[in-house]
Amino acid sequence: MSSNHKDEITITNNSKYHCHTERDSLAGLTVNIDGVKPTIWDADRRLKLTWRNDTITPDGPLIEALNYWEKACGIKFTKDEKNPFFTFRDATPEEERELPGVVAYAFFPGDSPREVVLLAIFNSQFNKVSVLAHELGHLLGFRHEHIWIGLTQETTEGAKKVTRYDKNSIMHYQKIFDDQDRGIITKLSTLDKAGARVIYPLSDIHYIWL
Repeated sequence: MSSNHKDEITITNNSKYHCHTERDSLAGLTVNIDGVKPTIWDADRRLKLTWRNDTITPDGPLIEALNYWEKACGIKFTKDEKNPFFTFRDATPEEERELPGVVAYAFFPGDSPREVVLLAIFNSQFNKVSVLAHELGHLLGFRHEHIWIGLTQETTEGAKKVTRYDKNSIMHYQKIFDDQDRGIITKLSTLDKAGARVIYPLSDIHYIWL
């Protein structure tokens, strides 16, 4: 899937948050569909999602965001400096110029390069962990939830509901914006966790987080 088109939403302080992962014609806990099949990681890869941190951001927020999803469903993230499957990196000066207002972007399963990219504005966000967890949701194949209420110009093309519409989803722009304004860290909702377990069952791993 191409992620060469950005979407955006204007929030109350007139600044803009761009989640560059979604393309304009797509959006979703809603899973991305390629034809008739969900674009998700297979049973082997979902337990071997190794990563490396090449950003100026300490590991702490990254690990906390990774744990949101790992504790919720049957996936496994492991830090691997030598042989990472995907990397976190800071944006280049050229990307900063080309993507004004973009906070971060990631990739869907099957996309390349496999990178979660943090732009300079990311460092000004109160809820960094929430932004990271949102982008990791895309990495796992999940789409923007707000497409179902027409919050942005994105459509529901190529999107399939896993749960009913969820205004509290971490994949919902308005939830993250509202929590940012209130000084609250957005976490996975009950339906986020339930939907993630449908796509990545806990039975796929040999332990269950308590």
